[in-house]
Amino acid sequence: MNVVISPEVKGLITLRVEDKNPSDVFKIIVQANGYMIKEMEGVLYVCHPDEPLKQEAKRIAHEARLLFDELLAEKFTREEAMKLVIELRRAEKPDVEKLGATKSSRKYFDRLPEKSAK
Repeated sequence: MNVVISPEVKGLITLRVEDKNPSDVFKIIVQANGYMIKEMEGVLYVCHPDEPLKQEAKRIAHEARLLFDELLAEKFTREEAMKLVIELRRAEKPDVEKLGATKSSRKYFDRLPEKSAK
């Protein structure tokens, strides 16, 4: 079993297990402590349920900053560049359902309008 555990996952456990395979025990422990398992290319990734959405938010912010800097380099004013970045972000609202967003983490994206028709 290949496992990667997020730095946010912490704690000690004590357990006694009978008639369960290691994979089932691992899943029970993770879920009982409020974490989630995502499988990617045969590797189990254990993280807090909000972590995928936080990573998406960071990716979006990074892309917005790169675009802003590129627009400034093309001689747009700061105000023009900001308006263009905001409009682009509005057109690209992430699919929070697909990302597995929890109720508490959705608030970061609920303010954005739905994706525009293309």
